[in-house]
Formats: sequence, C-alpha cells, structure tokens
Amino acid sequence: MNMKMGKSGRGCMGKMEEENLNNNSASESSEAIEILKNRYAKGEITLQEYQEMKEEILK
Repeated sequence: MNMKMGKSGRGCMGKMEEENLNNNSASESSEAIEILKNRYAKGEITLQEYQEMKEEILK
C-alpha cells in the first residue's frame, strides 16, 4: 500500500484527525486512571502497583 506524504509527513491524516486521536488518547487515559483508582479502592492492587500503573498510563 502506497501513501502519498504531504510536506508535513502526516500522510493522508490531516490536522483534525490527528487532534481527534490526541483527544481520544487523553479520554482513554482518564478512563484507565478511573479504573485504576477503583481497583485500588477495592484492595485489588497495592499502592505501589497503583503508582506504577498510573505512571505507565500517563507516559
């Protein structure tokens, strides 16, 4: 499959699509952190596990 690249090097993806991907990533991270908080609150994971996983999500 060949994709033409524009000057920006984004291929067929425009600025709007790129911004939507960034927004989705932030939304997914927020949701993942909420799940993590709930797991910690229920005692399913330790504080250390919570902190490590949160750090990984926010990378």
